[in-house]
Amino acid sequence: MKILVIGIGNELQGDDGLGVHVIKELKKVSLPDEVDLLAGGTSGPDLIVYFEGVDFAIFVDAVRGGNKPGTIYKYKPEEMKYQKSIALSPHQIGIPETLSLAEFVGKKPKRSIFFGMEPMNLEFSMELSEPVKEKLPRLVKLIVEEIDNFLASNKDQNSL
Repeated sequence: MKILVIGIGNELQGDDGLGVHVIKELKKVSLPDEVDLLAGGTSGPDLIVYFEGVDFAIFVDAVRGGNKPGTIYKYKPEEMKYQKSIALSPHQIGIPETLSLAEFVGKKPKRSIFFGMEPMNLEFSMELSEPVKEKLPRLVKLIVEEIDNFLASNKDQNSL
C-alpha cells in the first residue's frame, strides 16, 4: 500500500505556497510507513514520475473558489473535471489535466483526492496570510484523517 501526499505551490508567492507548508506540517506528524510526502512545486506534469505504484494520492493546493480566505475545499477528481482548473488553481496545468496525462501513460494513482484552501495573498511573500495560517492546522488534521480512513477501509477489505 502506497499513499502519496503532494503539496503543490510556490512558497515565494504567499498563500500559493500552501501545499508546501502543509507538507512541512505533515513532516512533524507521526504518519504510517505507507505515506510519502512530496513538495511538488508548480508543474503538474512533472509529478507524474512519482505516481508509479501509488494507491492513493492526496493533492494539496491553493484554490480560488470565490469564498472567504481560509475556506477549505475537498474534491474528488471527477468533481474537478467539471470546473475550470484555470479558475481553481493559480497554476497553468491543473490536477485534472495532470491526472489525465498520468492515465494516458499508465501511471494514474488508483484513487486520489484534492484538498484546497481559498487564498488571500498570491503576491511575493514567504509567509501565509493570517486567514490561511489560522486554518492550516485544520487542513492538516483533515488530511491525516483521510489517510487513516483510507488505510482502515483497505485493511477491512484485505481481511475478508
